[in-house]
Amino acid sequence: MTEIRREIRPLVGIRGPATAFVVLFHLNTVMSRLFPRTSSWYNYLASATVAVDFFFMLSGFVIAHTYLESMRTFSRESTRHYLTLRVARIFPVHIVMVIAFVVYDKVAKELIGFGLSAHNVDPLNVLMNVTMLQEIPPGTAINPPSWSLAPEFGAYLLFPFLAVLLWRIRDPRAAFAGAAVVLIAGALLLSQMYDGFGPNGGGYAVAWVRIAICFTSGCLLNIGWRQLGPRARQGRFWDLIAVVSVVVVGVIIWLMARHGEFTVPVATLPFLGLLVVACAGAAGRFATLLGSRVVERSGRVSYSVYLTHFLVIIIAYYFIVTRHMEAYSDSMRLLVFLVTVLAIVIVGVATYFLVEEPSRKLIRRLERRRVVTHSGR
Repeated sequence: MTEIRREIRPLVGIRGPATAFVVLFHLNTVMSRLFPRTSSWYNYLASATVAVDFFFMLSGFVIAHTYLESMRTFSRESTRHYLTLRVARIFPVHIVMVIAFVVYDKVAKELIGFGLSAHNVDPLNVLMNVTMLQEIPPGTAINPPSWSLAPEFGAYLLFPFLAVLLWRIRDPRAAFAGAAVVLIAGALLLSQMYDGFGPNGGGYAVAWVRIAICFTSGCLLNIGWRQLGPRARQGRFWDLIAVVSVVVVGVIIWLMARHGEFTVPVATLPFLGLLVVACAGAAGRFATLLGSRVVERSGRVSYSVYLTHFLVIIIAYYFIVTRHMEAYSDSMRLLVFLVTVLAIVIVGVATYFLVEEPSRKLIRRLERRRVVTHSGR
């Protein structure tokens, strides 16, 4: 098996639109306050929950793409190196946001008399968040979007053992078939687990089932894709498949959101998996779009935007309610909404350049020194 370690730019770029979908869902509280008619959009916006499943698939695909070759046999040293780089990727911004929410709670209670729930800022829960245990009872994510980090980090911890098994798959058809089975069976299982619950319902178990389905399928999809011949692995036909996948996902969301109570569109999972592979293989206009400067940069800052946007929305919503901005003119309400969106972007981008990227570079630099010292012994 040949290692293909270059960065896949369309997979970076696609994170931007997916994150925007999640942010738009969380902005629903602001929109429905400023523009009450938009409350009817809830079912469509709440479908953004599957964007997190898409992130989990991307994570499995990229982790396998980057580390499978070096981890085909278990090694304490390679595992330590891999986990250090994963910590550098997700921990710094997460820790900063846990601190930011605790500070917000203290300030809010001093100024306005209320803040987060007592359980959220309980020392045990804060510790569970810091150590990525917020999706294990009795933990609760202090920063709501960060719930997804706990199962993702759990998948990172298991990958060194999973890689030893995945490396043995030599037939791309077996890998693709395995991914299809996991995604279809997983969609059926999740449809039962979600029954009667909203986009964030179903209890602790749902988060771990979602990561098991999506991360594993992402790994399998990468194994199948990487074993294709050069012509099959890259080509304009993948662009067409990507567009069709996006359309099918959109149609499923539209059909399921049209009627009655919200239902998580789990039927999108196989097509989201197909979209991941298609983005990796695309070589035409779709790839050019995702690799364009604006879209690619939106993907690079997406993690910081994902983790910081909720606190911005909380603060914006407080000012909207207390200043009775829903009574403003249409143009002023639109301006308030656009300023909120701009604030989300500014805070996310600032966090990327001031926290995420510098801390990642620092940890990587320290890790390189450690590796050089270790190899010189």
